[in-house]
Amino acid sequence: MSPSPTLWPTNLGFGGSSTVWLASDQKQQELVAIKKKSADSASKSQEVDILKHLHPHPLIRQLPDNFIEISPNGAHNCLVMEMASCSLTQSKSLAFHGLLDLHIARAIAADLVLAVQFLHGQSIIHGDPSQLYRKFGDPILEPIVRVDGKPLPAGVPTHVVGPARVGIRSDQITPTYLPIMLSDFGSSYYPSKTRRTNAYTLPHLVPPEIFFLDKQNDKYNLSFPSEIWTLGCTIFEIIGSGGPFSTLGGGILQDQVSVLGKLPDPWSSQWESRADFFNEDATIDITTGAPFQDSLEERYDWFVNAARRRSDMEEQGEDEKKAFLHMILFTKRQGYH
Repeated sequence: MSPSPTLWPTNLGFGGSSTVWLASDQKQQELVAIKKKSADSASKSQEVDILKHLHPHPLIRQLPDNFIEISPNGAHNCLVMEMASCSLTQSKSLAFHGLLDLHIARAIAADLVLAVQFLHGQSIIHGDPSQLYRKFGDPILEPIVRVDGKPLPAGVPTHVVGPARVGIRSDQITPTYLPIMLSDFGSSYYPSKTRRTNAYTLPHLVPPEIFFLDKQNDKYNLSFPSEIWTLGCTIFEIIGSGGPFSTLGGGILQDQVSVLGKLPDPWSSQWESRADFFNEDATIDITTGAPFQDSLEERYDWFVNAARRRSDMEEQGEDEKKAFLHMILFTKRQGYH
């Protein structure tokens, strides 16, 4: 690719430290996405180094090239990324029920597990495995036909290319849109080389240890079990219309204890506000006005099968439900017990 691909005046999105633009690779004759990072983020992110050292994988968004662009604000690292369509989060938000067809949800959850397994096998923590994108897909071709059925005259193309459909409702995703890609490696790191005590994911996906890590002690670090926790929460959201934990009605840590029970020591004794919500056995103290206490199965019934029932969509059977909850509990126990 040339050092300066042709930028189109189309902003595909933005994040905390970058903007993403549509571009044309003149050499390869294909569309790409250019992720232009802020000048001050260059020294904070390992994204380029990690993507360059990763072996190609069909579930990992590829980095064909990168270049530096100089502006009055400094040097911007520009990542030439494989083109992708909207995120899975965006697709779910476009559907009023926020659900995927069950066979699609199963396939996406399996793909995500394989993608995270691949990264962990390379000693890499992604940092936010909820960043799932659909592949951009091939152009939409529509045939040109004459209303009288006669052959097309010379110079008239046989097909026209329709506009790109970036957004699509989650219940309209079909197998042709699969596999998904795990993207956005801006928070990725090697835990063997980098100490990380902050989680750069959505609040309802953070593991409980984030609240108890001793930031002054080099012994403590977010590592693979922490990402397995976030992976489990993300899979729960993929199968259902919401995650197992919420920040509504109180803090995320309060909700995690409400669903899973007492924190292991020494976290439980270190949680200074525990007595404001819970008894010693981690049951809700009703005198505090704390929210109602749900079990993980009750959360599942509401956000997965009941949500699917309300929308006339296929539900998980009893055996699949038990296996699913067993898997989710296993991901939680990696860091919780």
